Amino acid sequence: MKVCMLTTSFPRWPGDLSGNFIESLCTCLAKRGVGIEVVAPGHREAQGYETRPGISISRFKYAIPARLQVVAYDGGIPYKLRTSNLARLELVQFMVSMLRAALAVASRCDIVHAHWIPTGVVASLVSRRLDIPMVLTVHGSDGKLLEGGAVKRIGSRFSLTSADRIITVSDALKAHVLEFEPKVDTAVRTIHNGVELSDFPFVRKASNTRRLLWVGRMTEEKGVDYLIHAMKKVVSAYPDASLRLVGDGPLRSDLETLTNELDLRERVEFAGESPHSELSEMYAWCDLVVMPSLSEGLPTVLPEAMATGRPVVASRVGGIPELLKHGETGYLVSPERVDELAGSIIELLGKPDLMEKMGAASHELVESTHSWGAIASDTHSVYLSLGKER
Repeated sequence: MKVCMLTTSFPRWPGDLSGNFIESLCTCLAKRGVGIEVVAPGHREAQGYETRPGISISRFKYAIPARLQVVAYDGGIPYKLRTSNLARLELVQFMVSMLRAALAVASRCDIVHAHWIPTGVVASLVSRRLDIPMVLTVHGSDGKLLEGGAVKRIGSRFSLTSADRIITVSDALKAHVLEFEPKVDTAVRTIHNGVELSDFPFVRKASNTRRLLWVGRMTEEKGVDYLIHAMKKVVSAYPDASLRLVGDGPLRSDLETLTNELDLRERVEFAGESPHSELSEMYAWCDLVVMPSLSEGLPTVLPEAMATGRPVVASRVGGIPELLKHGETGYLVSPERVDELAGSIIELLGKPDLMEKMGAASHELVESTHSWGAIASDTHSVYLSLGKER
Protein backbone atom coordinates (compact mmCIF):
# COMPACT_ATOMS: atom_id res chain seq x y z
CA MET A 1 0.00 0.00 0.00
CA LYS A 2 1.22 3.48 -0.93
CA VAL A 3 -0.17 6.73 0.46
CA CYS A 4 0.25 10.25 -0.88
CA MET A 5 0.44 12.42 2.24
CA LEU A 6 -0.66 15.91 1.19
CA THR A 7 0.15 18.63 3.71
CA THR A 8 0.90 22.34 3.92
CA SER A 9 3.30 21.83 6.84
CA PHE A 10 6.14 19.33 7.14
CA PRO A 11 9.61 19.55 8.73
CA ARG A 12 11.93 21.31 6.30
CA TRP A 13 15.10 19.95 7.90
CA PRO A 14 15.97 17.66 10.82
CA GLY A 15 14.72 19.15 14.07
CA ASP A 16 12.26 21.55 12.42
CA LEU A 17 9.01 21.65 14.40
CA SER A 18 6.76 22.59 11.46
CA GLY A 19 4.34 19.70 11.02
CA ASN A 20 6.61 17.40 13.03
CA PHE A 21 3.57 15.43 14.22
CA ILE A 22 2.81 14.53 10.60
CA GLU A 23 6.36 13.26 10.16
CA SER A 24 5.97 11.16 13.32
CA LEU A 25 2.81 9.59 11.90
CA CYS A 26 4.50 8.97 8.54
CA THR A 27 7.52 7.34 10.19
CA CYS A 28 5.37 4.95 12.22
CA LEU A 29 3.19 4.12 9.21
CA ALA A 30 6.33 3.34 7.22
CA LYS A 31 7.42 0.93 9.97
CA ARG A 32 4.13 -0.89 9.40
CA GLY A 33 5.01 -1.37 5.73
CA VAL A 34 3.00 1.54 4.31
CA GLY A 35 4.78 3.40 1.52
CA ILE A 36 4.66 7.13 2.26
CA GLU A 37 5.13 9.85 -0.35
CA VAL A 38 4.78 13.35 1.08
CA VAL A 39 3.79 16.39 -0.96
CA ALA A 40 4.51 19.67 0.84
CA PRO A 41 5.18 23.33 -0.03
CA GLY A 42 8.63 24.42 -1.10
CA HIS A 43 10.77 26.67 1.06
CA ARG A 44 13.89 28.67 0.28
CA GLU A 45 16.00 26.65 2.73
CA ALA A 46 14.53 23.19 2.08
CA GLN A 47 15.44 20.62 -0.56
CA GLY A 48 13.01 20.14 -3.41
CA TYR A 49 13.18 16.37 -3.02
CA GLU A 50 14.60 14.20 -0.27
CA THR A 51 14.15 10.86 1.41
CA ARG A 52 14.01 9.97 5.07
CA PRO A 53 13.65 6.46 6.50
CA GLY A 54 10.61 4.99 4.76
CA ILE A 55 9.46 8.37 3.44
CA SER A 56 9.98 10.33 0.21
CA ILE A 57 9.27 14.06 0.24
CA SER A 58 8.44 16.19 -2.80
CA ARG A 59 8.25 19.95 -2.23
CA PHE A 60 6.44 21.89 -4.92
CA LYS A 61 7.64 25.28 -6.14
CA TYR A 62 5.09 28.03 -6.54
CA ALA A 63 7.30 31.10 -7.01
CA ILE A 64 10.66 31.86 -8.59
CA PRO A 65 13.14 32.59 -7.10
CA ALA A 66 12.57 30.37 -4.08
CA ARG A 67 12.99 33.25 -1.62
CA LEU A 68 9.66 34.64 -2.88
CA GLN A 69 7.75 31.56 -1.67
CA VAL A 70 6.02 33.06 1.36
CA VAL A 71 2.58 31.42 1.62
CA ALA A 72 3.49 28.56 3.98
CA TYR A 73 5.56 28.17 7.17
CA ASP A 74 6.93 30.98 9.37
CA GLY A 75 3.69 31.69 11.19
CA GLY A 76 1.36 29.54 9.10
CA ILE A 77 -0.83 30.16 6.07
CA PRO A 78 -3.72 31.96 7.88
CA TYR A 79 -1.27 34.43 9.40
CA LYS A 80 0.53 34.96 6.09
CA LEU A 81 -2.71 35.64 4.25
CA ARG A 82 -3.67 38.23 6.87
CA THR A 83 -0.37 40.06 6.86
CA SER A 84 1.35 39.60 3.48
CA ASN A 85 0.17 41.04 0.17
CA LEU A 86 2.66 38.80 -1.62
CA ALA A 87 1.21 35.70 0.03
CA ARG A 88 -2.28 36.68 -1.09
CA LEU A 89 -1.02 37.22 -4.64
CA GLU A 90 0.68 33.82 -4.63
CA LEU A 91 -2.25 31.85 -3.22
CA VAL A 92 -3.80 30.77 -6.52
CA GLN A 93 -0.44 29.65 -7.92
CA PHE A 94 0.22 27.89 -4.61
CA MET A 95 -2.97 25.84 -4.95
CA VAL A 96 -2.37 25.09 -8.65
CA SER A 97 1.20 23.98 -7.97
CA MET A 98 0.04 21.79 -5.11
CA LEU A 99 -2.54 20.16 -7.37
CA ARG A 100 0.02 19.44 -10.09
CA ALA A 101 2.49 17.95 -7.63
CA ALA A 102 -0.20 15.90 -5.90
CA LEU A 103 -1.48 14.49 -9.19
CA ALA A 104 2.03 13.42 -10.18
CA VAL A 105 2.82 11.75 -6.87
CA ALA A 106 -0.63 10.28 -6.18
CA SER A 107 -0.70 8.64 -9.62
CA ARG A 108 1.58 5.95 -8.16
CA CYS A 109 -0.30 5.71 -4.83
CA ASP A 110 -3.40 3.89 -3.59
CA ILE A 111 -4.73 6.60 -1.26
CA VAL A 112 -4.43 10.37 -0.92
CA HIS A 113 -4.42 11.57 2.69
CA ALA A 114 -4.87 15.33 3.15
CA HIS A 115 -4.09 17.25 6.31
CA TRP A 116 -6.30 20.28 7.05
CA ILE A 117 -9.58 21.15 5.36
CA PRO A 118 -8.22 23.54 2.67
CA THR A 119 -5.74 20.88 1.53
CA GLY A 120 -8.71 18.56 1.25
CA VAL A 121 -10.06 20.68 -1.60
CA VAL A 122 -6.97 19.80 -3.65
CA ALA A 123 -7.08 16.18 -2.49
CA SER A 124 -10.72 15.98 -3.58
CA LEU A 125 -9.74 16.89 -7.13
CA VAL A 126 -6.89 14.39 -7.07
CA SER A 127 -9.18 11.66 -5.76
CA ARG A 128 -11.74 12.25 -8.50
CA ARG A 129 -9.18 12.54 -11.29
CA LEU A 130 -7.24 9.40 -10.33
CA ASP A 131 -10.17 7.44 -8.88
CA ILE A 132 -8.42 6.71 -5.59
CA PRO A 133 -9.93 7.06 -2.10
CA MET A 134 -9.33 10.17 -0.02
CA VAL A 135 -8.72 10.51 3.72
CA LEU A 136 -8.93 13.93 5.39
CA THR A 137 -7.53 14.81 8.81
CA VAL A 138 -8.99 17.87 10.55
CA HIS A 139 -6.45 19.15 13.07
CA GLY A 140 -8.24 21.96 14.87
CA SER A 141 -7.11 25.32 13.53
CA ASP A 142 -8.87 24.54 10.26
CA GLY A 143 -12.09 24.00 12.19
CA LYS A 144 -12.45 27.78 12.29
CA LEU A 145 -13.22 27.68 8.56
CA LEU A 146 -16.56 26.07 9.39
CA GLU A 147 -17.56 29.35 11.03
CA GLY A 148 -16.25 31.58 8.24
CA GLY A 149 -17.88 33.34 5.32
CA ALA A 150 -19.72 31.75 2.42
CA VAL A 151 -16.62 30.91 0.36
CA LYS A 152 -14.88 29.23 3.31
CA ARG A 153 -17.99 27.26 4.20
CA ILE A 154 -18.56 26.11 0.62
CA GLY A 155 -14.93 25.00 0.30
CA SER A 156 -15.06 23.24 3.66
CA ARG A 157 -18.25 21.40 2.78
CA PHE A 158 -16.77 20.28 -0.56
CA SER A 159 -13.64 19.03 1.19
CA LEU A 160 -15.55 17.15 3.90
CA THR A 161 -18.19 15.57 1.69
CA SER A 162 -15.58 14.45 -0.86
CA ALA A 163 -13.59 12.47 1.70
CA ASP A 164 -14.11 8.72 2.00
CA ARG A 165 -12.85 8.89 5.58
CA ILE A 166 -12.43 11.84 7.95
CA ILE A 167 -10.13 11.77 10.97
CA THR A 168 -10.50 14.37 13.72
CA VAL A 169 -7.85 14.70 16.43
CA SER A 170 -10.42 15.11 19.21
CA ASP A 171 -14.02 14.22 19.98
CA ALA A 172 -14.79 17.93 20.41
CA LEU A 173 -13.59 18.58 16.88
CA LYS A 174 -15.60 15.62 15.59
CA ALA A 175 -18.75 17.11 17.11
CA HIS A 176 -17.93 20.46 15.51
CA VAL A 177 -17.54 18.85 12.09
CA LEU A 178 -20.80 16.92 12.42
CA GLU A 179 -22.67 20.01 13.53
CA PHE A 180 -21.49 21.70 10.35
CA GLU A 181 -22.10 18.73 8.02
CA PRO A 182 -24.18 15.89 9.50
CA LYS A 183 -24.03 13.93 6.23
CA VAL A 184 -20.47 12.78 6.96
CA ASP A 185 -21.46 11.02 10.19
CA THR A 186 -20.47 7.52 9.05
CA ALA A 187 -17.15 8.72 7.63
CA VAL A 188 -15.77 10.41 10.76
CA ARG A 189 -13.73 8.91 13.58
CA THR A 190 -11.44 10.37 16.20
CA ILE A 191 -7.76 9.47 16.31
CA HIS A 192 -5.79 11.57 18.76
CA ASN A 193 -2.30 12.88 18.12
CA GLY A 194 0.39 10.82 19.74
CA VAL A 195 3.88 10.89 21.16
CA GLU A 196 7.02 8.87 20.41
CA LEU A 197 7.65 7.47 23.88
CA SER A 198 11.31 6.70 23.22
CA ASP A 199 11.91 10.39 22.46
CA PHE A 200 10.21 11.56 25.66
CA PRO A 201 11.21 9.22 28.49
CA PHE A 202 9.84 9.62 31.99
CA VAL A 203 12.10 11.83 34.12
CA ARG A 204 11.55 12.27 37.86
CA LYS A 205 12.14 15.76 39.22
CA ALA A 206 14.92 15.81 41.79
CA SER A 207 15.38 19.50 42.53
CA ASN A 208 13.03 21.83 44.41
CA THR A 209 12.57 24.44 41.69
CA ARG A 210 9.68 26.45 40.28
CA ARG A 211 10.25 26.31 36.55
CA LEU A 212 7.46 26.77 34.02
CA LEU A 213 7.64 25.78 30.36
CA TRP A 214 5.64 26.72 27.29
CA VAL A 215 6.31 25.16 23.86
CA GLY A 216 4.77 26.11 20.53
CA ARG A 217 4.34 28.70 17.81
CA MET A 218 3.94 32.27 19.00
CA THR A 219 0.60 32.95 17.36
CA GLU A 220 -2.56 34.57 18.67
CA GLU A 221 -4.47 31.35 19.35
CA LYS A 222 -1.70 30.06 21.65
CA GLY A 223 -2.50 32.72 24.27
CA VAL A 224 1.09 33.36 25.33
CA ASP A 225 0.28 36.96 26.27
CA TYR A 226 -2.14 35.68 28.93
CA LEU A 227 0.62 33.48 30.32
CA ILE A 228 3.04 36.41 30.55
CA HIS A 229 0.42 38.48 32.38
CA ALA A 230 -0.19 35.52 34.70
CA MET A 231 3.54 35.25 35.28
CA LYS A 232 3.50 38.67 36.90
CA LYS A 233 1.20 37.28 39.60
CA VAL A 234 3.18 34.04 39.89
CA VAL A 235 6.41 35.94 40.52
CA SER A 236 4.68 37.99 43.20
CA ALA A 237 3.86 34.74 45.01
CA TYR A 238 7.14 32.98 44.20
CA PRO A 239 9.97 35.41 43.36
CA ASP A 240 12.21 32.53 42.27
CA ALA A 241 9.71 31.26 39.66
CA SER A 242 10.85 31.33 36.04
CA LEU A 243 9.23 30.77 32.66
CA ARG A 244 10.93 29.46 29.54
CA LEU A 245 9.19 30.04 26.19
CA VAL A 246 10.36 27.56 23.56
CA GLY A 247 9.40 28.43 20.01
CA ASP A 248 9.16 31.33 17.64
CA GLY A 249 6.52 33.03 15.56
CA PRO A 250 5.02 36.28 14.34
CA LEU A 251 4.10 37.53 17.82
CA ARG A 252 7.52 37.09 19.40
CA SER A 253 8.47 40.77 19.18
CA ASP A 254 5.17 41.86 20.75
CA LEU A 255 5.57 39.29 23.53
CA GLU A 256 9.10 40.44 24.26
CA THR A 257 7.82 44.01 24.50
CA LEU A 258 5.08 42.90 26.90
CA THR A 259 7.64 41.08 29.03
CA ASN A 260 9.73 44.24 29.28
CA GLU A 261 6.69 46.38 30.12
CA LEU A 262 5.80 44.03 32.99
CA ASP A 263 9.40 44.08 34.21
CA LEU A 264 9.74 40.31 33.81
CA ARG A 265 12.97 40.25 31.81
CA GLU A 266 14.78 38.35 34.57
CA ARG A 267 12.00 35.79 35.00
CA VAL A 268 10.91 35.05 31.40
CA GLU A 269 13.32 33.51 28.89
CA PHE A 270 12.70 33.52 25.15
CA ALA A 271 14.61 30.39 24.14
CA GLY A 272 13.66 30.40 20.46
CA GLU A 273 13.01 27.25 18.47
CA SER A 274 14.46 24.02 19.76
CA PRO A 275 15.20 20.94 17.64
CA HIS A 276 12.70 18.20 18.26
CA SER A 277 15.51 15.99 19.55
CA GLU A 278 16.16 18.47 22.38
CA LEU A 279 12.57 18.95 23.54
CA SER A 280 12.77 16.11 26.04
CA GLU A 281 15.54 18.03 27.82
CA MET A 282 13.27 21.07 27.99
CA TYR A 283 10.48 19.05 29.59
CA ALA A 284 12.97 17.47 32.01
CA TRP A 285 14.18 20.95 33.00
CA CYS A 286 10.78 22.21 34.10
CA ASP A 287 8.39 21.47 36.94
CA LEU A 288 5.18 22.42 35.17
CA VAL A 289 4.08 22.84 31.54
CA VAL A 290 1.55 25.57 30.77
CA MET A 291 -0.73 25.72 27.72
CA PRO A 292 -2.95 28.85 27.79
CA SER A 293 -4.38 28.30 24.30
CA LEU A 294 -7.51 30.03 23.04
CA SER A 295 -8.28 27.20 20.60
CA GLU A 296 -6.75 23.80 19.87
CA GLY A 297 -7.33 20.41 18.34
CA LEU A 298 -5.15 18.13 20.46
CA PRO A 299 -1.68 19.72 20.56
CA THR A 300 1.28 17.34 20.49
CA VAL A 301 2.91 19.29 23.32
CA LEU A 302 0.35 17.85 25.73
CA PRO A 303 1.15 14.13 25.33
CA GLU A 304 4.88 14.95 25.08
CA ALA A 305 4.84 16.76 28.42
CA MET A 306 2.74 14.05 30.04
CA ALA A 307 5.03 11.29 28.73
CA THR A 308 8.01 12.87 30.50
CA GLY A 309 6.02 12.99 33.73
CA ARG A 310 5.18 16.66 33.87
CA PRO A 311 1.84 17.96 35.16
CA VAL A 312 0.14 20.47 32.87
CA VAL A 313 -2.01 23.55 33.40
CA ALA A 314 -3.98 24.06 30.18
CA SER A 315 -7.02 25.80 28.79
CA ARG A 316 -10.28 23.89 28.68
CA VAL A 317 -10.53 24.05 24.87
CA GLY A 318 -10.69 21.62 21.96
CA GLY A 319 -9.49 18.12 22.70
CA ILE A 320 -7.32 19.04 25.69
CA PRO A 321 -9.89 17.84 28.30
CA GLU A 322 -10.02 14.45 26.55
CA LEU A 323 -6.45 13.75 27.65
CA LEU A 324 -5.77 16.10 30.57
CA LYS A 325 -7.83 15.02 33.58
CA HIS A 326 -8.48 17.91 35.97
CA GLY A 327 -7.08 17.21 39.40
CA GLU A 328 -5.44 13.95 38.27
CA THR A 329 -2.84 14.85 35.64
CA GLY A 330 -2.98 18.64 35.91
CA TYR A 331 -5.43 21.52 36.01
CA LEU A 332 -7.86 22.79 33.39
CA VAL A 333 -8.60 26.52 33.30
CA SER A 334 -10.84 28.83 31.32
CA PRO A 335 -9.11 30.50 28.35
CA GLU A 336 -8.31 34.22 28.54
CA ARG A 337 -8.65 34.24 32.36
CA VAL A 338 -5.36 35.53 33.74
CA ASP A 339 -6.39 35.29 37.41
CA GLU A 340 -7.58 31.70 37.06
CA LEU A 341 -4.46 30.70 35.13
CA ALA A 342 -2.15 32.34 37.66
CA GLY A 343 -4.07 30.87 40.59
CA SER A 344 -3.78 27.32 39.27
CA ILE A 345 -0.06 27.71 38.60
CA ILE A 346 0.56 29.17 42.06
CA GLU A 347 -1.44 26.40 43.73
CA LEU A 348 0.48 23.61 42.00
CA LEU A 349 3.88 25.20 42.56
CA GLY A 350 3.06 25.16 46.26
CA LYS A 351 2.30 21.42 46.21
CA PRO A 352 5.37 19.57 44.90
CA ASP A 353 4.10 16.20 46.15
CA LEU A 354 0.87 16.65 44.18
CA MET A 355 2.83 17.65 41.07
CA GLU A 356 4.94 14.51 41.36
CA LYS A 357 1.82 12.36 41.72
CA MET A 358 0.18 14.05 38.72
CA GLY A 359 3.33 13.58 36.65
CA ALA A 360 3.43 9.85 37.31
CA ALA A 361 -0.27 9.51 36.44
CA SER A 362 0.29 11.51 33.25
CA HIS A 363 3.06 9.19 32.09
CA GLU A 364 1.01 6.07 32.75
CA LEU A 365 -1.98 7.44 30.83
CA VAL A 366 -0.02 8.49 27.74
CA GLU A 367 2.06 5.31 27.70
CA SER A 368 -1.06 3.16 27.53
CA THR A 369 -3.11 5.14 25.00
CA HIS A 370 -1.17 7.75 23.01
CA SER A 371 1.99 6.27 21.55
CA TRP A 372 2.56 7.10 17.88
CA GLY A 373 2.70 3.37 17.24
CA ALA A 374 -0.90 3.05 18.44
CA ILE A 375 -1.98 6.12 16.46
CA ALA A 376 -0.34 4.75 13.30
CA SER A 377 -2.09 1.42 13.86
CA ASP A 378 -5.47 3.15 14.04
CA THR A 379 -4.69 5.21 10.93
CA HIS A 380 -3.56 2.10 9.07
CA SER A 381 -6.88 0.46 9.92
CA VAL A 382 -8.64 3.40 8.28
CA TYR A 383 -6.62 2.81 5.10
CA LEU A 384 -7.38 -0.91 5.15
CA SER A 385 -11.11 -0.27 5.55
CA LEU A 386 -11.06 1.67 2.28
CA GLY A 387 -9.53 -1.27 0.46
CA LYS A 388 -12.33 -3.53 1.66
CA GLU A 389 -14.95 -1.21 0.19
CA ARG A 390 -13.40 -0.97 -3.27
